[in-house]
Amino acid sequence: MAMPQVMKALGPKGGQQFNELQGRLPLSLAMELLTMWQASDPRRFKSLSLQNLIVPILEQQTLLLEKAADLQADPAQGHLVLHEILQISGLPLTLREVLGQIPVPDKEEGMAFSTKIFCYPTGAANPSIDLDLSWWNSRELMEDPRFTPCGQNSSYNDYEAYLGLPDVVELHEKYRAQAIKVYRSGYSFETLFSKIKVLEGVLYLNTSVYSRFRVLVYEWESGY
Repeated sequence: MAMPQVMKALGPKGGQQFNELQGRLPLSLAMELLTMWQASDPRRFKSLSLQNLIVPILEQQTLLLEKAADLQADPAQGHLVLHEILQISGLPLTLREVLGQIPVPDKEEGMAFSTKIFCYPTGAANPSIDLDLSWWNSRELMEDPRFTPCGQNSSYNDYEAYLGLPDVVELHEKYRAQAIKVYRSGYSFETLFSKIKVLEGVLYLNTSVYSRFRVLVYEWESGY
């Protein structure tokens, strides 16, 4: 059966992550989707499983899985087979679809914008962690009233905001789902999720350590 094969590929940690999704998304459809992903690229599936990334990637499909569950429960759609239901719902049926490069740089007349966060331990003058946040929407942040222009002596249009922990948690939760969709050339999804893991360690596990953050939106020449 496919299910034991998938659970074996997920490993103990991945299996635990999957079981923790109980009540948060339709598990039977989620398992069917995982089965398709594994069949499409077993080596890649195993690699991502070893890094405990498959279930977080799956979790990003929650809304589409719920849509598929509604279709499956609709008597008018009884003629559809499961594969068709998943496809009509817009779910990616192969790992290539999930992990395919989707470059969407913020660009304007050869310029691009990226976002970086600097994490300051409480009472420290300098940050101890800095991360490129390639999945945050730089242009939206530039329009956020909390962000103000900086680097007036430069020819680049940079914006920054000094934020507390609740503000950064709010922005992270707003943009986290975009990690699957917003993919920049030169990044792998393993890299993206490793950055998310570091950031979430700061935001959720070390809340007494970090209390001040600088979020910088900076302009650079993209070559477009």
